[in-house]
Amino acid sequence: MTVSASSTSNLLGSLCVSHSYLLSEMLRTVVVPIVKNKTGDISDQANYRPISLASVIAKVLDGLLDRQLDNWVTLHDAQFGFRLGLSTECAISCLYCTKKKSIINYVY
Repeated sequence: MTVSASSTSNLLGSLCVSHSYLLSEMLRTVVVPIVKNKTGDISDQANYRPISLASVIAKVLDGLLDRQLDNWVTLHDAQFGFRLGLSTECAISCLYCTKKKSIINYVY
């Protein structure tokens, strides 16, 4: 009998969710400093931002949960953060259009 990686990861994800338990390996991350401005002062701590490197098993579970949540959660159209194809520019453009519309529709 062969067991696919997909069915194993689905089973692991289901067990973690149903028992509200995460393996200790899933909780470990490595925080790495990344330079913000490469032409800036690399000795300045403010010129760095942290990123967290998660384990492979945590990334697999994250992907499984993300797919399941997509079936149940509908995000509002004004939600721009962490959505595919949307950016800060989209949020600013939306804000600009909303403000412009409110000024045009303002009744004295």
